[in-house]
Amino acid sequence: ESFIQVRKEIAGHFERSLMKTRHKSLVQLRESENVYYTFPVLLSGGMKEVRQYAKKQNIVTRPAFEDTNVSVDGIGDRCPVAKSLYLRCLLFPLYPTLGKSNAALIAKVLSSLP
Repeated sequence: ESFIQVRKEIAGHFERSLMKTRHKSLVQLRESENVYYTFPVLLSGGMKEVRQYAKKQNIVTRPAFEDTNVSVDGIGDRCPVAKSLYLRCLLFPLYPTLGKSNAALIAKVLSSLP
């Protein structure tokens, strides 16, 4: 229970940082509750530049849907919305033992994403 609370607090900090950019986070709406395993960011453009920027700050990111059917050649062409999410959704680390300094670094990077 305490780990879930810590994840929610870190995610809230990340969300506030991300609001300073043109990018968005993926969240549940209305009565649903977000379960934060990682912090997904829906980029306004491609992810190559953002991944390089995060990597320079020693933050490891990964595409959110890299191991899904959309990554198979041709399937994404039949599902353009899914393909768009596949190409623009990037996961940032979020775990309860992240620590204040690492969480602050990630928040800083999120607030200044290209």
